Amino acid sequence: MIRKLWLELRLLFTILPIALILFTLEYTWAFQHANIMYYSDKDGYGLVMSPVANSAKEIESFLKEHPQGLILSLQNSPHSYFLGFDGIARTLLPFMVVALCAGGILSEKNNGTASYSLSLPVSRSSWIWSRAGALLFLSFLTALISCAVTYALAQWMGIAHGLSWLVTEPVLLTLGAAPWIGVSLYIQSLFSGRFDPASEAIIPVAVTALLVFLTDIFLPNSTVNGFGNPYLLLMDAAESVAHPTLWKPLLATGIVGITSLLLAVRRFERMDF
Repeated sequence: MIRKLWLELRLLFTILPIALILFTLEYTWAFQHANIMYYSDKDGYGLVMSPVANSAKEIESFLKEHPQGLILSLQNSPHSYFLGFDGIARTLLPFMVVALCAGGILSEKNNGTASYSLSLPVSRSSWIWSRAGALLFLSFLTALISCAVTYALAQWMGIAHGLSWLVTEPVLLTLGAAPWIGVSLYIQSLFSGRFDPASEAIIPVAVTALLVFLTDIFLPNSTVNGFGNPYLLLMDAAESVAHPTLWKPLLATGIVGITSLLLAVRRFERMDF
């Protein structure tokens, strides 16, 4: 079953890390040659990138609008390089998770391979949980590969950073995006049998991607949107014995992902394959 899933996803899994790495390379070039204005406040978070260095007036206007904003550049704040990557990866990884979930169980139902999968000596719920686990693992590998390339680029630019980042950052990015696996599978179950096979493959992905986009826009720093900023959370947690800031989003993302997955399992168990 896992081998069949790998054969189905191997092309997409190859493309997604490359796409994230290309975004990182573009960001790295801008970080080296221009100023990147970064903010994370009550209005949300974002990166303002320019192919040329911003003028003093533009920087002053940006800091006036976002007092907590940062200017990311190799010359002025080399260690802020990792903050910029975090913003890019945290924004893009949920969309990549949704892409990995595309088709999935609905495609197996439409092309007839679901009958073979269900004939194996495993329960239908185990089949869905194992698929979700495999998708989570591929999501983690996507984050890990991208983080490894980013760390190598930082070393190449002479930016020293602890190796522990290669553990904490992929884990936090994955946990922040993981709930969308459950949401994707649940939305697939809702649309099953309602459209033609082609539409069933496209519409659930489009709806889930729209939800990710709306969450980014309207709930940028909420517990619903994963971990918000992993760096700020880690700093807050380090200053607190109870670690309330870290556990609150962890609990929220876990509830969203697991509840959605449980609902998806329940619906798929009742489906006629």
